[in-house]
Amino acid sequence: MSKIGPIVMIGFGLFVSGLYWHLWDDCIVFFEDYIVNDEYYALIRFGWDAIPIVVLVVGIIWLIREGTTGSRQKVVYQ
Repeated sequence: MSKIGPIVMIGFGLFVSGLYWHLWDDCIVFFEDYIVNDEYYALIRFGWDAIPIVVLVVGIIWLIREGTTGSRQKVVYQ
């Protein structure tokens, strides 16, 4: 795989996960009447709102990992 492959895959993964998160975040408005708003809901809502940050941090960590792995590979010319 070329060195640009991991960057493209991470970017595509961030884009798709962002779309998925945004879709469900917009749909929750329709179910607000049926949700019991208590401490458990506040905890779950905090976790749900943290998903984009977690995805972004994991994406950055994977980019750094792929960069260091790619720079360590040696090419031997004969």
